[in-house]
Amino acid sequence: MKFALEIILITLIIFSGCTKSDEDNKEHSMSGMDEGQVVMKQIDYDSLRLVLNELSDSVSHDMMNVEHRMTLVEAAYDTATGSIFSVGSGTLPIDAETPAIAMKYAERAAKLQALRMAANIKTWSLYPTRMDTTPMDVALPPATIVSKDVSTDSTINLLVKIDSQGIR
Repeated sequence: MKFALEIILITLIIFSGCTKSDEDNKEHSMSGMDEGQVVMKQIDYDSLRLVLNELSDSVSHDMMNVEHRMTLVEAAYDTATGSIFSVGSGTLPIDAETPAIAMKYAERAAKLQALRMAANIKTWSLYPTRMDTTPMDVALPPATIVSKDVSTDSTINLLVKIDSQGIR
């Protein structure tokens, strides 16, 4: 339980809002509010990628633990936008013709893993005690890569943002 509370606290810090400058407020002003009162939510995507990576690993190591899955669901869902954030990783192949091709293959593998986890997150949000994972024949929407890290061990880690309504 302590683990879940720590993760939720970290997630709240990541999703905390900040006040934009007056110049930004002119572009994003809301009706009935003074320009100086507009507050825009900013997300630290790199921190979110690290948190979701930890949570995804804990779920992968113990798929039967409903509490871990629900902590991941709570951290991954952005209810304000109806989006799901998900992580995936891929390894740069050593036999690729060029470094650019190797990067493309690793990104594709990481994105596919993130899409599969996003489908699982949506399923678990609807059916928390469901033990099986979502089949890959589920229709997946396009995903936007919002954070990317290439580690020294030739692994690429992605954070993607997906519209949850598009996952069927």
